[in-house]
Amino acid sequence: MEEFKEFKPLPEERWPEPREVFKLKWPQRFFHRIYTNHYHRGIRLSPFGDFMIGTYISETGFESYPASEYWMHNFFPPLMEEELEAMEAHFGFELPRAFREWFSFSNGGTFYADHLNMYGWINERFSRFAVGTGLWSIRKINTSMRWQGAPGHLWFFGKYTLRWDTHNYLYLDRETGLVHQTVNEDDWTPRSTWESVEALFEEAADNLDTYWNERGVRVKPFERELERRAEWAEKDRALKEEKERKRQERNRRRREAYRKKKAAEAKKKGGKKGT
Repeated sequence: MEEFKEFKPLPEERWPEPREVFKLKWPQRFFHRIYTNHYHRGIRLSPFGDFMIGTYISETGFESYPASEYWMHNFFPPLMEEELEAMEAHFGFELPRAFREWFSFSNGGTFYADHLNMYGWINERFSRFAVGTGLWSIRKINTSMRWQGAPGHLWFFGKYTLRWDTHNYLYLDRETGLVHQTVNEDDWTPRSTWESVEALFEEAADNLDTYWNERGVRVKPFERELERRAEWAEKDRALKEEKERKRQERNRRRREAYRKKKAAEAKKKGGKKGT
């Protein structure tokens, strides 16, 4: 298999001036933002065609496992027109302009260490991305949320969370055109609302950019992270104390049984001498 290719930053003349960026379609503006802010930590193109931008370090003051380096952002190859039509036929409606623009630019994507996702259309061509690269199935998420009782006019397309222990899914309300974030993976009640997917991505990027520094090290905890870690540490301490108490109780019983056994042997030996 072809090795990953390292790329140097693209020449500045290939990129529009900041005042011209607003003329680009919104997926290109989002890509431009991600690239210009994070390319200094590396960029790669995989043999399959997904474009990765900016590494980050998992080890921080909030985490306890060994330091590892991962790719923070991942754009996938675009859908072809016939694949877009197949997705629309499956869901039974024509995709809104903003979503058609996105899937014509990148079939899904994972950003900010998997805290912002656009799910993708998994077919035979994209099945290779569904394992290990972070491309999540937009068909599967809509099926699973129907099991949770979500009505048919809600179309789930991604995830955005400022927490690290739960999923806050994203969906389009096709009756109102508004984009919502779920309370968690089981409750599709709106937690936050945006006028458009473009506004959502802009706000999410503004928020998530504050969680990592220039070197890709996380500098602040996510929502309830410290509290949950403290709760888990307390549970772990209680479990260890209970385990130690049981160990000491087992040892006490063994010592007691040993003393009784010795006492019985001594008594039996003494009885034999008396006879």
